[in-house]
Amino acid sequence: MIWETEHLKNIWKDIKQELDKTDLSEEDRLQKQQELNDITERLVALYPDMISKEDIINGKIDDRIEKVQKYNIADKKLQELELRQFNNKNAENFDKMNQDYIDNKKELADLEKEEKHLTDTKQYVGDLFLRRDTIDMKLDKLEREGDKKSWQY
Repeated sequence: MIWETEHLKNIWKDIKQELDKTDLSEEDRLQKQQELNDITERLVALYPDMISKEDIINGKIDDRIEKVQKYNIADKKLQELELRQFNNKNAENFDKMNQDYIDNKKELADLEKEEKHLTDTKQYVGDLFLRRDTIDMKLDKLEREGDKKSWQY
């Protein structure tokens, strides 16, 4: 809007200068006056709270346009500041999420190690039970064979 305001202001000044000339025909003067009115309508439509037709009639349009331009510049700076703050907040969020991701990967790796250890321990315990069962069976067999031999004597 800053560019458009500046553009309209320049056109406004050019038409005003042409209207101040005394060598304009009545037809040219009416045409320029209509162009001036069109620009006025555009400015009022762009800034209804800041520019009115009365400002134009009272000759305060230049002051109003200057205030509008200052307002637009201040608004642009505010938007830039808000955008910077938004970007900074996003950067903070990204850093936090990235750290959470790294922490979660470490935790997952630790859990996977623990799971492997538990799986290995489970396998080891299973092997121990199997060995115990094998030993029990062998003992049972030896006892039975021993019982048979004691009956034979």
